[in-house]
Amino acid sequence: MPYFIKNGDLNYSEFVEAIKKINSATSITGIDYTDIQVVGDKVVGTRASTNNHFSISLKRLYEAYCNILVFTTADLKPYVNRVQSPSLAILRAINAIKEGDDVQPDLMTNPNCDVVISKESFGESYPWLKKFLITFFIAGLIMLLSQLFPESKVENGRLTDAAHTEAVMAIKSQINNPSSYEGGSWNDAVWDSNSQTKRYVLKHNFTCKNSFGERVRHMAFIYFDVKGKPTDIEILEY
Repeated sequence: MPYFIKNGDLNYSEFVEAIKKINSATSITGIDYTDIQVVGDKVVGTRASTNNHFSISLKRLYEAYCNILVFTTADLKPYVNRVQSPSLAILRAINAIKEGDDVQPDLMTNPNCDVVISKESFGESYPWLKKFLITFFIAGLIMLLSQLFPESKVENGRLTDAAHTEAVMAIKSQINNPSSYEGGSWNDAVWDSNSQTKRYVLKHNFTCKNSFGERVRHMAFIYFDVKGKPTDIEILEY
């Protein structure tokens, strides 16, 4: 099977105008693509045998034209994934590439390329993985900082706001609809001055929705150890 190399030095405007002049193209395996036209920044068309439509980014196709030395569907994949066959057919139809059986590929970059030329970055190819890694990194950093610089939950024998935050988290872990939680008043006290596991107690009034969507008032008692860590919780409805 012959290989194909770039033919000529089309700039972006010339490249698009050349595509506008064709309405069909045929792949190297004989697949016909019809109704080819430029719509905005895309070139669209139809695979005749299946009547399936395709859409190709003009910018990405031009980047491929500028970057690739030897044109195959595999080489086109990083630029126009899933539409490599019609892309190659269109490049052939506008004479942007030519057979290179007896020709060495030109190693020079097209001097007329007037768009930013770069293959898809890792983040563009796998956006979900990029978001996951960023979220994982931030969560890990927060956990590390909390270990290195823990916020005090007990000061001068009293529970701090940080303990209140932990209490809310404990409450939400026990109710059926945590997103409906609405906080109210707080009261704190020393529960047992001799206990290591139930040294302090917080009384907290709050409301949340039940399974019928009705807002119900609750009273919670959250017990803390000597270091201000929640150890037990009681929630009463009233």
